[in-house]
Amino acid sequence: MGCPDRAVEKQGAGAALNNNPTLAKEIITATHKGAGNLPVSVKTRIGYSKNEIKSWLPCLLEENLACLTIHLRTRKEMSDAPARWNLAPEILKLRNKISPETILIGNGDINSLDEAKLRVKESGFDGVMVGRGIFGNPWFFSGKVPSPAEKFKALKEHAELFEKMYKSDKNKKDGKLKNFDIMKKHFKAYVSGFDGAKDLRIKLMAAKNAAEVKRIIASF
Repeated sequence: MGCPDRAVEKQGAGAALNNNPTLAKEIITATHKGAGNLPVSVKTRIGYSKNEIKSWLPCLLEENLACLTIHLRTRKEMSDAPARWNLAPEILKLRNKISPETILIGNGDINSLDEAKLRVKESGFDGVMVGRGIFGNPWFFSGKVPSPAEKFKALKEHAELFEKMYKSDKNKKDGKLKNFDIMKKHFKAYVSGFDGAKDLRIKLMAAKNAAEVKRIIASF
């Protein structure tokens, strides 16, 4: 209930549910009914165009959720503004008052394992969810800081695995082929923080396949 994708919102889903609490509650009720003994959780935002935690979060917490994950930005803010971790005490107070058994997870601007642990400690939340912080950083949960060479190696492997998964004969039959351009959203995450990174990224953005990625990195 936090996805900002316009195609999703046009269906009244994702973040659009922030503006339709009645439907949101109906969906959760129906999910409980269909899930049987399986726990039901919701991920959402603090509001649509403004902070609405006082009106929006109680609607969700009243529905006996096993877990509530909150992206600490509005839908309007997308991921362009800093996550509002300063709202944690107010959110925690609401959870404790309405549904103390609901696990509370915070999301937004978690870029390292140490930062994740600090956010949990400072917020009082039960845990954090990591999103963009793991892009280009499969070492995240080990706490390791990789060298550029290690990042290059992972990027090449990632590109090869992308092709293997989405360009196989089986996927051609199943209609699951995906354009290599999708892979490029990961390039900035892998290629940053060292001299010449910007120029290398520009060259990589022109790559059409994993072989070209490997060639460009080798030349660098």
